[in-house]
Amino acid sequence: MEATGSYYLALAYYLYEHGGQVAVLNPLIIRRFIQMHLSKGKSDRKDAQ
Repeated sequence: MEATGSYYLALAYYLYEHGGQVAVLNPLIIRRFIQMHLSKGKSDRKDAQ
């Protein structure tokens, strides 16, 4: 989940205490991943890939 404000913290603890696997990431890491791996243009060639 993305670490935004303090809202994620209670949910992360709840999920962890109930056996869930939780990963808290810096929002900048998520943004950079999206910028690197997702293209904004749409074409038939890109859809076919």
